[in-house]
Amino acid sequence: MLESDDPLIGLVLDGRYRLTSFIAEGGMGRVYKAEQRTLDRTVAVKLLKEVSDGGEEFQKRFFLEASLCARLSHPNTIRIFDYGCHGGRVFYIVMEFLDGRSVLDLIKTSAPLAPDHVIDIASQVCHALIEAHDAGLVHRDLKPSNLFATPDGVGGELVKILDFGVVKQLDDEMEITRVQTVVGSPQYMSPEQIKGEPLDGRSDLYSLGAIMFQLLTGRVPFPGQDPMSVVMKHITDPVPSFDDVDPSLGVPLFVEDLVKKALGKTSENRFRDARAMLRALSEASGKLRGTAPEPLFEHVREGALLDAPTAVLDAPTQLKPEDSLDLTVSQLRGTVLDGYVAYIDLNCPYCYALYERVYRWGLAEQIEWRMVEHASHVLDGEFDLVQEELLSSEVFEVHHRAPDIELSLPPDRCRSTQATHLIAIVQRLFPERTNAVRVALYRALWQEGRNIGDEEVMLDVLRAHGLPEELLGMCTEAPEEFLEWQRAWDQGDFDHSIPVMTHAATDRVIIGLADQISLAHFLLGERTRVVDRAVCFYQPKPVLLLCGWLSHLWPLLAEIKDSVEIIQAPTARRASEMLGERSSPAMLIIQDDHLTSDEMLQLGVQARSRSVPWLVASREPDPDLEISVLSAGAAEVLPVQEDSRLAQARLVRILRDRIQIWSESRMAERDTLTGLPTRQAFLARLEEEWERAQVHGDSLGLVLLNLDDFKAFNRAHGYVTGDQVLVDLARSLQRSLAGRAKSLARFSGNEFVVLLPRVDSEEAAEVGRHLQETVDTAKVANMASGEGEYLRASMGVHSEVPQNHSSMYVLVDGAHRDLKDRRRQSS
Repeated sequence: MLESDDPLIGLVLDGRYRLTSFIAEGGMGRVYKAEQRTLDRTVAVKLLKEVSDGGEEFQKRFFLEASLCARLSHPNTIRIFDYGCHGGRVFYIVMEFLDGRSVLDLIKTSAPLAPDHVIDIASQVCHALIEAHDAGLVHRDLKPSNLFATPDGVGGELVKILDFGVVKQLDDEMEITRVQTVVGSPQYMSPEQIKGEPLDGRSDLYSLGAIMFQLLTGRVPFPGQDPMSVVMKHITDPVPSFDDVDPSLGVPLFVEDLVKKALGKTSENRFRDARAMLRALSEASGKLRGTAPEPLFEHVREGALLDAPTAVLDAPTQLKPEDSLDLTVSQLRGTVLDGYVAYIDLNCPYCYALYERVYRWGLAEQIEWRMVEHASHVLDGEFDLVQEELLSSEVFEVHHRAPDIELSLPPDRCRSTQATHLIAIVQRLFPERTNAVRVALYRALWQEGRNIGDEEVMLDVLRAHGLPEELLGMCTEAPEEFLEWQRAWDQGDFDHSIPVMTHAATDRVIIGLADQISLAHFLLGERTRVVDRAVCFYQPKPVLLLCGWLSHLWPLLAEIKDSVEIIQAPTARRASEMLGERSSPAMLIIQDDHLTSDEMLQLGVQARSRSVPWLVASREPDPDLEISVLSAGAAEVLPVQEDSRLAQARLVRILRDRIQIWSESRMAERDTLTGLPTRQAFLARLEEEWERAQVHGDSLGLVLLNLDDFKAFNRAHGYVTGDQVLVDLARSLQRSLAGRAKSLARFSGNEFVVLLPRVDSEEAAEVGRHLQETVDTAKVANMASGEGEYLRASMGVHSEVPQNHSSMYVLVDGAHRDLKDRRRQSS
């Protein structure tokens, strides 16, 4: 069928994903290239076949794939962004769109491949399998067409596992496949899979061994005329020697032995797990290069698994075999933890996991916990599908990063403001019971799925801990303690993220949910500053620009005044100036009798050009005016009456739609202000580069550029001017980096970062000095520093050759330390 005849081209799934072209068809359905409209992002969408093809059983497999794969975040596994059902019939999964080629195409064009290339591919697959197998998943259909090689940006290839559509959860008793049905591809299936026996991760290692055999020789290990002859050879025939296949191959014997071990007839004869196979691959790589690499995962004891998900924050030094979690925690229990402060939110699963972990370690009483709200819901309203998707994604992430924590997906995102106030009141009046109340509220939400915004739930907690019910009546207004905590967090150098744990005396901070061993090392004083991707972001109050009289429109705004920031423009000219500034408001409301029709329409055109919804508020509704402004693009005409409940509901709906767009853009890969990659995108790339450098033994350099005293600059010049300065400097820094501009990202509010592959510390420092000169050359007047002073920048640099036991955050941590050292020396 021609693509022009495909009726699905142009279909928009759930109003968000427009199918643009056909990519491929597989056993479970068809894959399309699509545009994610809200983020202007290209994605791949897999559509489930018609339900009639498989009925309820087929649907179960689809949702199993979606829910399990959403937990996997390793860079060598294709990322799952979303999944759902369009129109009650079309089931879909949204994935990252990849440019490159499948390993099957690589085999067709280039096999046999050089042994070092094959080992690199297999090592990347093993990294992904470690995460999947740790999560209790086995792929069961690894084959060259399910491996995809995409450019890594530095001349190499990043291999990703595709299509976990036939995964099986190892501890799930429900068998999704039909009885007597074998799932997989005959050329790569393990003997136990062929015989229908129970599977574990070693079945995937057999498939990987078969893929390596084909990459090294150009043919599968057991060819045959039909599937039955192939599967019988897998069960009975020995693995052919490479010399028998082609004596001219010249594959080293130790590489051939590794492949044959992976192809053992029984799982007991293969590598114990993907870690063991990765260790063997690393050793083989060292022999090929003439070096002897250190063993991988030496800190994982036999029979014990430390919490080691993707992008963990290991300690900056290598862990020794005796450096187990139990030992580290036992050291903590004998340590006095003075001066530690943590900022957490009841409604954040990452914060719950951090608190629950420390509470179980018996250390909660030694840390000052400050409750804040990161305002994931600025406005009251229905818990819609987008919010539900965000919540479920966060819970999946916590399941992956904190398997030691019991956590269930609650049915709703509740309003936790009153419960947060209650904790502050209890801390003031009954400090000895604060942690008990806090953990009870956390568990009520995240273990029992109860709504802690319900007064009965809060009363149950108070009664259970022998506290007076009258405390609840004291929570209607925000306690001063809570307001102080909120201000301290908001003004801290935390990029408006939670959870946060700090130690002011040593200027150390950890942002995000670290794994157990890294958190323990931080509490033992062995960490400076690390920033993890597992964080919740602050949603600031939306800014409402009002052109008119606040007193005249009060009936419309009274109910939402605490949920928005209202700024007024007395004239059309001033409103136009505010719309033209860098930080545009969330919404423009125009009082109809305050401006002329021409002024109103001109403002509306300008607002639309900035993607700002504009509304007209009318105290004396006029049908002709309503038709005129709606035709010009106004989002709504709101009557201002004594009873304005209907108008208020419409206003809230438009604001919530705007907040949804902001929330989605925050998760995008580009910073909306400067256009540079976000911190999230930078950390994802750093993770990929770190693993590549581990394999090849390359160095990685990092430059951190901090605009000095930028908060004071914003206070002196205004935030709009500050935003414009950031935009201009971002462009200047990009130009100054020339060919390295793609490595530049905005790391936090006033910090830029540059990743430099194959660069040592001195070369990184030279790049840093060049960036400082770029800021100096811009000559940005800085009234906060005095007359005739200009904005300056400090730099921190660090270079590292990644080791198998080290973490990519060593690079970030080292740059922060260097930044502080340079500042200390200059002062």
